Amino acid sequence: MKGKTLGILALLIVVIGIVVAVYIANNNAVWQTAGEISGKGKQDTTEFNVSNKWRVIWKIDNDTYDFLVAVYIKDSGGYSPIPETETYAADVNSTIGVISVDYTGSFIIRVVTPDDIGWSLKIQEFTKPT
Repeated sequence: MKGKTLGILALLIVVIGIVVAVYIANNNAVWQTAGEISGKGKQDTTEFNVSNKWRVIWKIDNDTYDFLVAVYIKDSGGYSPIPETETYAADVNSTIGVISVDYTGSFIIRVVTPDDIGWSLKIQEFTKPT
């Protein structure tokens, strides 16, 4: 019984050590802006590469909510949409939002909105400060 208790205690110490290491590693990382893009109407961004966890902060200039933004990942056939990133402003009832992306690689972002509606995108990576 005593050996089993020591084994459980040792396992618990290892698990706590791993949790603390992950916590420290994540707390040293911060959201850093990698790029900002703005425009009006329908547009695809130029291709960009990301090698860390990242997100897109989007904003539209008016409250018509007639706005769609989606992330596309480069694959062997060109670009494929990442369905969970497709966001309609009307669905979230907001003029600003955040899309988290759990993929790395090469991407474009597609914005679809009427020609007279301005928008902006801020691309941020979760990285350690340099």
